[in-house]
Amino acid sequence: MVAKAQAYCVSTSIVGPRGRVESLEALAAGGFYELEIGGDPGKLDNWIEDPAGMRRQMADLGLRARVLHLASEAWDIAHPDDAARREIMDLALRGLRDAAGVGAEVVICHPNGPSADYSIYTPADAAPSMARTRESMEILAEEAARLGLRLALENLPLRHTARPGGQMADILSIIDGLGAHVGVCQDVGHSNANGMDAADDARQAGDRLFALHLQDNDGLGEDQHLLPGEGTVAWGPYLAALDEIGFAGFRTFEIKAADDLAADLAALQRIVADWNGR
Repeated sequence: MVAKAQAYCVSTSIVGPRGRVESLEALAAGGFYELEIGGDPGKLDNWIEDPAGMRRQMADLGLRARVLHLASEAWDIAHPDDAARREIMDLALRGLRDAAGVGAEVVICHPNGPSADYSIYTPADAAPSMARTRESMEILAEEAARLGLRLALENLPLRHTARPGGQMADILSIIDGLGAHVGVCQDVGHSNANGMDAADDARQAGDRLFALHLQDNDGLGEDQHLLPGEGTVAWGPYLAALDEIGFAGFRTFEIKAADDLAADLAALQRIVADWNGR
């Protein structure tokens, strides 16, 4: 039985430091009209200073931002310092407003922030960190509901530590009871890097699964953001699991910055054709 053909988004992570006009024109030329855009300051000529203008510019090229990824390079909604966390939350709330302004439907958030030293994630810190994430998510969930957005919490790479948010059970526990508009973004590469079965993670998330990050890695713990098929993710069983749970959310290729953008976009189109031809 051939599965129903699916539409795929691409994350603007693939354009790297390229400017907005060059990036949007290349994505349109590559046949990807539905996007996940990053909310980090400075990206795409700092589009967050004018979300309505960004929306018009995309529309002129037939593009649409379906998903927005809240800034992840410096924000930590589980920051242990209360003052720092309040400042980060102010920025995150602005990010939700940016998402509404640019026309996104789903906003993706990390349960904790990046760190140059992953040894800070200890078993003793896991429960307090998750509690701080829950407090922050309650605030974000309320604002997302007001703006008519859905909010998705993403599973993260463990990097061989006790980092909270690497297990799907962690993510589901944090969002429990926050409303039907709050769900999960499964990063398939993160599942694989953590030694999990990505298909099982998808089944565990079930109808709380709103969005996907489709990327590959060697399964040894590093978050490599390779093209699907360049790593060890078992894509056939994973796609079958999505069919099994009736997944109807956003499927986004989140690939590292491309040296040859046109070539990588063409490769992704071949992957889409292959997957839709199953």
